[in-house]
Formats: sequence, structure tokens, C-alpha cells
Amino acid sequence: LDALSDAGFTSLSMGVQDFSDAVQDAIRRHQSVAQTRWLVEHARTTGFDDINIDIVYGLPFQTDTTFAETLSHVIDLAPDRVALFGYAHLPAKLPHQKIVERAGRVLDRFERASLLLLAIEQFEKAGYVHLGLDHFAKPGSRLAIAARERRMTRSFQGYVERRADTVIGLGVSAISSTPRMHWQSHPDLAAWEADIARQR
Repeated sequence: LDALSDAGFTSLSMGVQDFSDAVQDAIRRHQSVAQTRWLVEHARTTGFDDINIDIVYGLPFQTDTTFAETLSHVIDLAPDRVALFGYAHLPAKLPHQKIVERAGRVLDRFERASLLLLAIEQFEKAGYVHLGLDHFAKPGSRLAIAARERRMTRSFQGYVERRADTVIGLGVSAISSTPRMHWQSHPDLAAWEADIARQR
């Protein structure tokens, strides 16, 4: 964060998905509220003024009660914007999702709709503006201002104030784009690490 801030970055997006222990066990992605709070607070003190948190609905073991707790934690962290994505279960295309099937039942469309409506209600009650399908923003945030001024647009990363000419993705499976092409880093960790070692 310090290096990014020193380089002039002011926006930060972090994936949380869900804070429930049962859900995190099912998707094998663990991140505590305390870890996330430290990251948000450190980002704020180092100059980041546009913080986004991603959460996902439709994951195994999510219930209205547990998801309401996650929403409460996210609202308490006070990000400038929130991206709320529906889980797309595509194990034929994304084989690693088979661990989700082994961990628990994938929610049906009615359960998913219940979680989506709960999130919309909670974020609007907390003062967030509902932007489009899956984004929420504080009224004074850059994204909310862009929406009011009809400058907001959508990229493959979600709603943005303006579409960047170039996006550089760093890390496993990261997507990059220029006006002429798109490309993606290796989705396999070992292949990605091997290319890094070869300085490719």
C-alpha cells in the first residue's frame, strides 16, 4: 500500500466475498473482519480516497441471517463503494468451483434473490446510492458523482467513472487490455510463477 500510494494510486478494491466462517470454509477463502479493517484503515492513512469492497451472494451456507451480518460489517467498514456480485456456478468451465459443490449446496434462484434484496435494502438504508445492477456508492464518492453527471460507464470490471485506455492486470489470472487487445495472465499458479521466474 505504501509503495502504491507513493506511486500516486488513490483507488483500492478488495475482494471480501463473505465474512461468515462457514462460507469462507466452503469457498476456501479466509479473510477476517479484523484483517479487512486493518487494510481499509491503512489505505485511508496512506492517501487512498476511493475504496471498494466486493461481496458475493449465492454462495453455499449463506442465509439471510449470516449475509446480514456480512453486510453489517461491510457497512461498518464504510467503503466508498461496494460491488455486489452474484455467484456464477460454472464448474464445467471453472474446475476449481467443484470444491464449492463438495462443500455445500449451491443456492437456488429464490435464495439468491432474497440475499440480493436484503443487500439492496441494507445499503440504501445505510445511505449508499444503488448504481445500476450491482454497485453501491456513497453519495459523495467519485463514482456517485460520475453517475449524477451521467459520466458513469461500465467496463468488464464493473461500473467506472471513465473507461481507461489501458488496464494492466498483475497476478494470477489477471486481465489486461489496451485499445488493440486483451490478454490474461496464467490462471494456473505454477505456470504463472514459472513465467515470473523467467522474467516473462
